Amino acid sequence: MGFARFSSEFSKINLFSALSLSGEKSTPHPITPRIAKLIFSKWTLEILTLLQNQGTTRFYDLYKALGGVSTATLSKKLSSLEGKEVIQRLVYDTKPPSVRYALTERGATLLLLSEPLLLYLRYHEALEQGKT
Repeated sequence: MGFARFSSEFSKINLFSALSLSGEKSTPHPITPRIAKLIFSKWTLEILTLLQNQGTTRFYDLYKALGGVSTATLSKKLSSLEGKEVIQRLVYDTKPPSVRYALTERGATLLLLSEPLLLYLRYHEALEQGKT
């Protein structure tokens, strides 16, 4: 119960101090099913977490690190996240052109707001590993 209460308080503090998902610096919008679907849809947390940990990353490096996602699915997911301004696609003027992906401020905010969930998942993963 202590962990759940701590996570709830952490979320409230960060929700009210974080930028809104609309990019305005006013009071954040409440979490809606549309926002929840964005955060919890397949591959989203993995992509965002990888970008947070690795920084600016090439498509192929994301593909390798995710393991199990098709290139078509990854491309579609990256385009969707870019369209929602959660990540940015950086094109470098090289021969051939180089493309990398990075978190935006909005993407970093989403990860901050999902931190209690990630802590919970790590906690239970550690418990399960301790049982084997």
